[in-house]
Amino acid sequence: MEGLKSFTKPIAIRRLSTAKLIKQLLLVLGIVYLIFALLEPFEFHVGEYNKFGILLLFSAAYFITLFIALKWLYPLFLAITKLKRFYLHHLILQYLGLIVLVTTTHYGVQHYLNDNFVLDLPLYLQFLKHGLALGLIPTVILVLIEYNKALQGSKGIQKTTLPSFLNPIAQKDSVTISALHTKECFRFRPNAIIYIKSDDNYVHVHYFGDDNKELHRKLIRTNLKTLEDTLALPFVRTHRSYMVNLNHVKKVTGNVKGMKLFITALDTVIPVSRGYVATFKNSFHS
Repeated sequence: MEGLKSFTKPIAIRRLSTAKLIKQLLLVLGIVYLIFALLEPFEFHVGEYNKFGILLLFSAAYFITLFIALKWLYPLFLAITKLKRFYLHHLILQYLGLIVLVTTTHYGVQHYLNDNFVLDLPLYLQFLKHGLALGLIPTVILVLIEYNKALQGSKGIQKTTLPSFLNPIAQKDSVTISALHTKECFRFRPNAIIYIKSDDNYVHVHYFGDDNKELHRKLIRTNLKTLEDTLALPFVRTHRSYMVNLNHVKKVTGNVKGMKLFITALDTVIPVSRGYVATFKNSFHS
């Protein structure tokens, strides 16, 4: 029963980067291309056309359709419906919807090649049946893999406010940052610095002004490695590009694969990459 109950648990909605989306689409469409090229399912034939060229045309059409759907239409759908969590049936409907889109694209391209622009509903329904038959088993497999992966990734997720496990760290002295190769020094009020972001041979220091309300940014010629060696707690390196003042962190989410830090009074989210998770956690007990 416990195993069945796991299929009723919600999972976080995952959005792929453009590079990962393109990579996955090319992989899936490559497999589809090989299936049609080698097995010719559902009496697939191209007549007098070159089979491999036509399959390449169909694959390109599938790619464009799926890319538009997943890159732009999918986020638009999430924004309209305000979905924050997916359940198993959402994933199934998502994949079936993509199959319908691909089938419709296939039908349209084939009718274009045949110079037939009239909708033949029985033929379209036959295409749809073939598409669902071909995609049903891969859909079930992909849904179960993605759902299980999302569940496993969410097991170690923590979501809490920092005051429950980390008292504010006293910072009585002002913070001084020296620029490399120059005699410039920049002094900041205690606890004024929120976080520091690397930018090649420079860093951007994000800090509050004298009123503790207005956000400022100072560009200084130095690097995070140098600052990591000179700045003590509450400053912690969390990423190759970030160092954060723990006193300005209000919430932490994530697990051993990576975390996110939410900054008080800002919309900024600071990443904690996998290589810095242990160091970040150890800072709680320093």
